[in-house]
Amino acid sequence: KLIDFGLASLQECGSEGAIQQGTPVFMAPEQYLNVRCDVTPEVDIWALGVIFVWIVTALELGSLQHPMLSVDQGKDFDVRWIDLYHAYKDREPWNRELFGSQPHLAHSLCDRILAYDPFERASATEILEEAWVRCGDPAAAAAAELLRQGHVVANIATYSELRRFDKKVLSLMADNVHDRQVILLRRTFQALDSSKSGRLSFADFVDGFQSNDVEFPVEIARRLFGGMDKDGADEIAYHDWLAATMGSQILLSHGAMSAAFRCLNASNTGRMSRLELERAVGKEEADAVMKANDGAVVDEDDCIPYEGFQKLVREVAERRKAIAQPEAVALSADIRRTPVSRKSCPSAMAVLQENLRHETRGQCDTGGPGKSGLDSERDWCPRTFPLGEMARQASG
Repeated sequence: KLIDFGLASLQECGSEGAIQQGTPVFMAPEQYLNVRCDVTPEVDIWALGVIFVWIVTALELGSLQHPMLSVDQGKDFDVRWIDLYHAYKDREPWNRELFGSQPHLAHSLCDRILAYDPFERASATEILEEAWVRCGDPAAAAAAELLRQGHVVANIATYSELRRFDKKVLSLMADNVHDRQVILLRRTFQALDSSKSGRLSFADFVDGFQSNDVEFPVEIARRLFGGMDKDGADEIAYHDWLAATMGSQILLSHGAMSAAFRCLNASNTGRMSRLELERAVGKEEADAVMKANDGAVVDEDDCIPYEGFQKLVREVAERRKAIAQPEAVALSADIRRTPVSRKSCPSAMAVLQENLRHETRGQCDTGGPGKSGLDSERDWCPRTFPLGEMARQASG
């Protein structure tokens, strides 16, 4: 697919003339003042800074203001070329008055992003670690609450025990589930990913649980991590995390189930053939699935129609639940929860509480109705998580 035609331009064949590229209000100084300029990550960071100021000024002033210009000169896209040219040429500092009542942390963040020297600008990773970004971060609050519940640990612990067909279904669901359905799991992964690389190391995994007052022996941590580390790379990608942690209710999502079936039914006939199943899970597993469900979900042509696939997925969900429940009970004796010391800002907790109530029920449950555990204000208070509550939540 071709995108962002804002950088496209017409040239005569063989022409090597310099053409300035970019949307003027978002262009970095080095890009604006030079006809030829490489489009680098630092150029993108500057554009992000302009968007950041737009968001703040929309709230403070009710208009989108360019950070380098006065209120009268820098509204929306109506910026005169010469005004911006002089501001960049004279290396004018960004207009701090635009931020009105914003806290000092917001000013500090903007200082780091809108640096004239590209090499002094904050990187994307550094921006994510800034105090203004972290304060009120729903990812941190999500991880803190979710990791203290038993659902995630139980699902991870039993992932390696699932059949190959079950894992394939979970993998396809992870590829196709709507982001809204797994927002809590995604935010937890983001909070654990301290390097912001998109992959979890074993140290990330252990430190993430410990920082949220959940500790377990190293051998258990290694077993849990190893169950998700499919290729032995000692790293876990987001897709693998999602497949291992999501619960039975997500498996029953109609949209994700339909998309998973289409992936398996490459011929698009509405019926998955034995050959298509073999390609997905191997001959031995395909034979086992077909034999166990002959007559129940397999039709006279040795194919599995969508209705049959739905039945298979429901059985996967039931197996997932049945395996995870006793594991949760066993793990409760080995996992130690210490009194919670809340590290997240109140604003993050408020955001998470609202999301949990309306968006995230049943994401990692192992059998219950997806109780969030945050039904009243008292649930935000420091408390000791009873070990027995892990088993109760797992059983619903």
